[in-house]
Order: sequence, then C-alpha cells, then structure tokens
Amino acid sequence: MKEYIISIVLVSLICSIVKIISPGGEGEGLSRHIKLVCGLCIICVIINPLLGAVEWLENFDFSAISDVSGTEDKYEEYESIFSGYLNLSQSDYIKTQIKDMLQKEFDIDPSDVDVMLYIKEENGEKKLERVTLLLHSKAALKDPVEIEEHVSGMTACEVVVAVG
Repeated sequence: MKEYIISIVLVSLICSIVKIISPGGEGEGLSRHIKLVCGLCIICVIINPLLGAVEWLENFDFSAISDVSGTEDKYEEYESIFSGYLNLSQSDYIKTQIKDMLQKEFDIDPSDVDVMLYIKEENGEKKLERVTLLLHSKAALKDPVEIEEHVSGMTACEVVVAVG
C-alpha cells in the first residue's frame, strides 16, 4: 500500500513539474495535450492494482475448490458429523433438564449429580433407553428409590440410581 501511494504522489509531482516547465502559448494547445497525457498517466497508476487483481483472477485455479454436494460420500460424512453434534446437544439439554428437575424437586445441587444417557437408534429414530444417575456428596443422602421413580416418570425409560 505504501508503494502504491508513493507512485501516485510521484506521478502527480512529475506531471506538475512538466506542466510548469511547458511553454505557454497563445492558444495553449500544447498545454491541453500535456494535461491530457498527465491525466492518463495518473489514471494508469491508480488502476494498476485493479489490473493485477484481474490477472490474478484469470490465473486462479477454481478446480481447487471442492464441491461438497458433488459426491455422495462427502454428503454422508457431513450428515454423520452433524448428527453427532445434534446428539451431543440433545444429550446435554436432557442432562441439564434432569439436573434442574432434581434441584427443584429434591433440593440436590446439580454438581452433586452425574447423569449418563443411553440412547438407542433404530430405523433412524433415536430413543432414550436408560438414564443412570450417580449421586455423590450431599445428594447421596437422598432417597434413591424416590428419585428413580420420579425421573422414570419424567423420562419414560429405565432409570438407575447409584450412590458413590
């Protein structure tokens, strides 16, 4: 950028010097031509970077850009990655909801409970199969049977409560 600005300033300076030293006639015909040539030189210096960009685009290898939708393998790969992220976010949401419910219903600190989910997939449909709760610290003093019944009613799946 520094060189670009310097070149514009230098061309403008040279054009000014040429205008000053050019002979001024009665019709100023030569002066008009000098102004025209100087203006064209300044325009050429200003658009020079644009010409470089056009040349770069002409030489750019667009085949290096891969088309994700072009192959079925890539589509399946991205679909499985997305599905994995979706499963993780759904699992985290379910775990958070169970911890919030235990805090409200049983006054259990969420940091005193570890929640593990077992999700089964059949025919593309995911189903929560089992929830395992590991109670520790103060939560270990709560009634595990009551917690198991409550979480089982909420999730409609098998619930295992372990104290550790």
